[in-house]
Amino acid sequence: MLILPRLTSPASGAQITDSTGSGVNITFNWQDAGGGPIASYYIQITRSPSFAADAILADRSNLTAREFRLAGLGPGTYYWRLKSTARSGQTSDWSEPGRFTVVRRQAAMTVDVTDWKIENVGGNIYIISGKTRPGLLVRAVGREVFAGGDGSFRMQISTPKTEVAIEMNDVDGNRAGFVLSLRTSRVVRRY
Repeated sequence: MLILPRLTSPASGAQITDSTGSGVNITFNWQDAGGGPIASYYIQITRSPSFAADAILADRSNLTAREFRLAGLGPGTYYWRLKSTARSGQTSDWSEPGRFTVVRRQAAMTVDVTDWKIENVGGNIYIISGKTRPGLLVRAVGREVFAGGDGSFRMQISTPKTEVAIEMNDVDGNRAGFVLSLRTSRVVRRY
């Protein structure tokens, strides 16, 4: 079986600042993980974590170098993945996707949340909701949702713990983190 290529940069979870406001140029790099001589690579870059066809920005096959450049990426979250083809014709599966965010450099804005509500729907499953600035990305326990047009968000998580860390960020690089008690729906601390 052909071993998947290893994504090296941009690193998964990286935040890249667009200091000019005209978009950033990104160089994607990867390494062979072994398993025979590689003839070519296939890369996909998208704004959709599910790699939906209408969100793909680059879809290139037959690359022979271990890098690919894409120019003019504006603020937002992007995902990328690769597969390789050996000289024998064997093709690997897709790699695990990498994720990175492009943010604008601007004055920092405070990220606040009101109306926190935590509902235990059974066992270790909780629904967390609240209200913040519209469009913020809300993350907890490997789950992500965007705050709606009115700033409200709602997400389901599963954890055996009594507290949960929730991170929020926007395309301008403003971030905030909250640790909530799953029993009282209160903020234990901010980070």
